Amino acid sequence: MRLYTHSACLQHSAGSGHPESPARLHAVLEAIADAGLPGIEYAEAPVATRHQLLRAHSAALVSAVLDVPTHGTRRIDADTAMNEHSAEATLRAAGAMCAAVDGVMNAALGSGSRQAFCAVRPPGHHATRDQA
Repeated sequence: MRLYTHSACLQHSAGSGHPESPARLHAVLEAIADAGLPGIEYAEAPVATRHQLLRAHSAALVSAVLDVPTHGTRRIDADTAMNEHSAEATLRAAGAMCAAVDGVMNAALGSGSRQAFCAVRPPGHHATRDQA
């Protein structure tokens, strides 16, 4: 199994008191390490390209998240906030997902890994084409 992660994902912060925090990713990575699972290949999460992001999100949303300078904590909506490290973490999280899917699909052709796990954040499971 190939596990994608990146240290930038630990630097993203949605602000004090937000339940989505670096501690969640630390706990996942620690649990995986403590489990001593055989055959885990760690891979650095690559940076997603704009082209990849635009396959799922509008140009306006991508621009609102990546092109507006962030100092301290910046709110994108009522539940989504970011800090100065969030843009890279976001690109690494999306890049991990793309690399994981590519790897699993390529495994059918004889290369890549049949299993992948992305230990990344910020989470994007609530995002739509036009909203964070």
